[in-house]
Amino acid sequence: MNWKLKARVQKFISYLPYKYKINGLMQKYVTRGTELSETHYGHKIKHAADHYAIYQNHVAGDLSGHRVLEIGTGWYPIVPLYFYLHGAQDITTIDIAPLCTAAYTRIAARRMLAERERHKYLPERALKLEKALELDDISEIFKALDISYIIGDVSQHQSDQEYNFICSNNTLEHVYESSLRPMMEQLYSLLPEGGVMSHFIDMSDHFAHMDESITVYNFLQFSEAEWQRIDNSIQPQNRLRYPYHKTLIESIGFETIEEIIWDCDINDLERVDVHPELSKYTQDELAIVHAYIISRK
Repeated sequence: MNWKLKARVQKFISYLPYKYKINGLMQKYVTRGTELSETHYGHKIKHAADHYAIYQNHVAGDLSGHRVLEIGTGWYPIVPLYFYLHGAQDITTIDIAPLCTAAYTRIAARRMLAERERHKYLPERALKLEKALELDDISEIFKALDISYIIGDVSQHQSDQEYNFICSNNTLEHVYESSLRPMMEQLYSLLPEGGVMSHFIDMSDHFAHMDESITVYNFLQFSEAEWQRIDNSIQPQNRLRYPYHKTLIESIGFETIEEIIWDCDINDLERVDVHPELSKYTQDELAIVHAYIISRK
């Protein structure tokens, strides 16, 4: 699909009632964006394994007695299931939109269980997950696994107990800039001293994921005013670059303890006439599109 066409369709849907449901139906039956393809699954399971490794390196060697919060459940709850299969006893996953269903959970779980030996899942947890998949409702499945699935704004999320580890994948790039600071301030309040936060941020132009005629830097050519006319509230893209995210997180009081920056393509960036409003960033800073930032309170 041409990216401009998709942008117009999403913009139109964003003004409609039940916009998330309508967009979900379009992705399911038209663009096939909700399918758990081999590529999609590969990315999700890698992120889950990465977050678990980060947890082991910076929090504890096992999950006993520790609480985990994921931001941005998405269609397939692979991250909370991954932590469950490794022994987590108290997991919360929160999303602004109710995308996850019992059917999607079964698809993800069965794919994961087929690789139980490769990922060294706990056998007793794998058996409990298989049994839970027989339940009909998404709330029943998660309850059987001691996973709390919350629909809402994490900036408003309250908890009686603190979380030891917070993580997200492909989420921060979809949060409006005006909402990022309140979000980070709330996350800070949800962690104890020494608690760790791990965010994987995809700062690419997401329209390039389905239109090979443009690069992942395509949206950098627009002014902020121009981009606001293109962007939509269903899948907003804030276009913020990595230094912004790092500076914001540190300004809240977090200490950056690890950064993992994936390969960048300067050649693709040079194909785009970057708008002067983004001149505060160096070429190397603009080029970063995929990164983990790991922080400690």
